[in-house]
Amino acid sequence: METSLSTESPPMPDIPSSPTRPCRAGDAPVERTGADAWQRARWAWSAALLALLALGACLAALDADVSTGRRVVAVAGALATALVFALLIDRDVMDTQARQFAGVAFLIGAWLALTLVHPVFSIVLFGLFAQLYMRLPLRWAAVGSVALGLGSAAIQVADSDGSPSAWAIAGLIGVLMVGGSILQGRWIGRIITQSAERRSLIEELEAARSELGVAERAAGQLEERQRLAAEIHDTLAQGFTSIVMLLEAVAADLPPDAGPDVHRRLDLASATARENLEEARRLVAGLDPAPLDGSTLVGAVRRLVQGFGAETDIRAEVEVRGAADDLPAATDVTVLRAAQEALANVRRHASATAVTLTLTFEGSHVVLDVVDDGVGFDRGAAPGHGLRGIRRRVEQVGGEVSIDSRPGAGTHVRVSVP
Repeated sequence: METSLSTESPPMPDIPSSPTRPCRAGDAPVERTGADAWQRARWAWSAALLALLALGACLAALDADVSTGRRVVAVAGALATALVFALLIDRDVMDTQARQFAGVAFLIGAWLALTLVHPVFSIVLFGLFAQLYMRLPLRWAAVGSVALGLGSAAIQVADSDGSPSAWAIAGLIGVLMVGGSILQGRWIGRIITQSAERRSLIEELEAARSELGVAERAAGQLEERQRLAAEIHDTLAQGFTSIVMLLEAVAADLPPDAGPDVHRRLDLASATARENLEEARRLVAGLDPAPLDGSTLVGAVRRLVQGFGAETDIRAEVEVRGAADDLPAATDVTVLRAAQEALANVRRHASATAVTLTLTFEGSHVVLDVVDDGVGFDRGAAPGHGLRGIRRRVEQVGGEVSIDSRPGAGTHVRVSVP
């Protein structure tokens, strides 16, 4: 008997990609997931800016060389700047680049105003540079650095005697501050870009590894299917073929005076063997169960019950409730397999005289009830292999199984499949 087994591997599942966002520290072309170095240390940079504002306010308040009014203005301005920064600029409400620009512009303006009130607030400049490169693209952060450097130099010149040496010192300090901040920003931005590229490469490698794992599992499943197909072909299928041939030989050798019951039982045995031989072939070929081939679920169950009654002399009936709408193939197969296994349990263990199978179609669900009047069993005992098989198969498609039985009161198996 030749069999064929599909070697087509299942399609690879789509691996969802993580949400990406551009590098904030620069105009890097690489997109990445997660927070960059600036964002991970945002709390530290924010704390540093607030600490510098507090330090400047304390030094201005303790400076006896300036008037009380200027000290009050300096402290109030520092407090207001800190509150606006903590409650608005440093919160998640600054979720667009336009709002980030507005927040940075406010910080620069507030720093210039505070420094004009008292020069001690020049120390806040060191905290502002980090905010620029953390919140703006690199080119705009560089523009902001130049503005801060020029503003610092202008304030120093305004507070000096206007001599050439004062101009030179102010210019040198401004150049060093601006140049140093730009170089530092570009360096950190490049580190972030390289980290993003490495992260992207790692994500690609992880995705490739996941795809490779899926392919290996698919290959393993295919190999196992091929092994099972070969086992079924060499054992069950060949055995059923031999049984059919032997039954045909027995029927041919029967004496003429053999009774009709003998012929009927031989015919039933031969039909059962042929049906199971066809089932084995279908399993090997990976197709649907033979009873469903070209038939509906209701028709397959009716034939199953009819054959069961003829084989066992147990009164078997089928009831159908509701409209038997088209159901997924997996649902039909699951319900039919559950009916087969439930009837097999009745045949082997129930010692029943009657069994009723009820198919109830409830919208997108189908419910199978198998009720017999047999000896029943203690529900506290471990379920047998057949009942475990029913439960496992039904749960694989998202269905439910309930079993109600008591010694001497029969058994009721209910299967509900979506």
